[in-house]
Amino acid sequence: MINENEIIVAVKGIILNEGKLLIVQRDHNDEIGGGEVEFGEDLEAALVKEIKEEVDISLPQRFPII
Repeated sequence: MINENEIIVAVKGIILNEGKLLIVQRDHNDEIGGGEVEFGEDLEAALVKEIKEEVDISLPQRFPII
């Protein structure tokens, strides 16, 4: 159960390759890959970790952040 005073931080990554958008299907819903950030975790590191876990893609060392 989530405490009403608790703040949850999450990251999402839009992956485009040759004009195609990568969508993750979870529980019959389409969504963009990502997930929760652990306390003290860098946002970029969290995104790299979540994309690797969800779709087994290793993001390049430097990637565009919008």
